[in-house]
Amino acid sequence: TTLGVFGGRMVNSFVGVPDEAVLDEFTDLMLRVAGHNQLVELATMANGALERGQIEEARALFQDILNASQLRAEAIALAGLIRCAVQEGKIEEGQELANVIRESFPKDQQAPEVQQAFTALELAANASATTGGASIEDLKQKIAADSNDMDSRLQLVNALWAASQQSNAINELLAMIKIDKHWNDQAARKLLLKFWETLGPDHALVASSRKRFGMIWF
Repeated sequence: TTLGVFGGRMVNSFVGVPDEAVLDEFTDLMLRVAGHNQLVELATMANGALERGQIEEARALFQDILNASQLRAEAIALAGLIRCAVQEGKIEEGQELANVIRESFPKDQQAPEVQQAFTALELAANASATTGGASIEDLKQKIAADSNDMDSRLQLVNALWAASQQSNAINELLAMIKIDKHWNDQAARKLLLKFWETLGPDHALVASSRKRFGMIWF
């Protein structure tokens, strides 16, 4: 009996002398298991670097995934590179990478990692387009003069997010919800949900802001 073991766990086996088809299937499965584990390891490291703001490290790791053709994870790697581009404010680069996914890997567009990257890109593009040309400081001054200026508050949220100040953007959204949670058909809550989707469920900001949101909303 021949056993295929990976990480201390048996994942495949066969008895006797296999024919070529059985051996090929056995080898392919072992390679895929090893590749999956390598992908998880690299993706975990890359996502961790991105969350810490270490964009160059994250970019290099996602590039390693892209270059490792045996992992068959090109779309996931490109999605990571889109998120790196968004963090750096390189919206056009992100859009070009998104087009590569759509054209070359259409079947992977619904993968959670790809959807997360597309949402991040959409938010960043919208943020750049909806600040009205006003700077963060200009918007803060307008809000200081009128704390109930919800339109300026929303523009400030978008400006902060576009500047990769995610924590400050979420704080401003929570402030808006506290002032009037139903304003503009619950626009602040809906945008907060998109921010959470973009950051991912394991991000520290998501966990902390969910608790604060619950205290405000309910």
